[in-house]
Amino acid sequence: MSMVGTVIYDAQGNPSFLAPRGGSEAMFNTLLNGGTEKIYRCNDNNTCLQPVVAELTLSENEGMTAKVRNMLNDIFQKSTTDAALTGDEQALISSTRVQLLRYTIDSASVGLDQSVVSSLAEYIAADMVMSYINGLIDVAQSGAAGALDTEEENKHFRENLRQVRNELSQRVGRIQVQQNGLGEFERNLSQLRQQLSTDVSDTMMSNYDFGG
Repeated sequence: MSMVGTVIYDAQGNPSFLAPRGGSEAMFNTLLNGGTEKIYRCNDNNTCLQPVVAELTLSENEGMTAKVRNMLNDIFQKSTTDAALTGDEQALISSTRVQLLRYTIDSASVGLDQSVVSSLAEYIAADMVMSYINGLIDVAQSGAAGALDTEEENKHFRENLRQVRNELSQRVGRIQVQQNGLGEFERNLSQLRQQLSTDVSDTMMSNYDFGG
């Protein structure tokens, strides 16, 4: 409801539209790094026909960037001790386009510290938040297709969803800068791999044999 907006009908069948908040810079930053942002909250546990504006507050440690950074640090440490990954760590590796497993093992094998890998946290977190909100838009778009009473109401709701997508597209530039940094990191890592030939034990690789 807060991310993509919604439509509420009163007792007479008149619609009211709640504007989406998911694509705003403030919401994006709050989900990434913590902070306070306005959201909609149901007025009851049943019909939720009169939602109110409330505040969502996340601490910095509750933001997606901090959570991803902590997991990246744990993954890095485990890559140096042959320890098995948790289910959440495996899910993180599988959910991002970044080749985390290879970067982590290669960074450790050439003597880099974990800060190199944890520096990828904001890029990965931002990509995950965008994917999450886009997924909500897809679900809302599919569920609401033709479900509202009039074409005008359907059009209004589609415009709300389009607004969120447009606002999210403005965040792409921010991610692109970090993606360029990722490319530079990969080139530097490739050069280090060529300089230092390091064998990774079969035991280490078996601990990560889950398709990542």
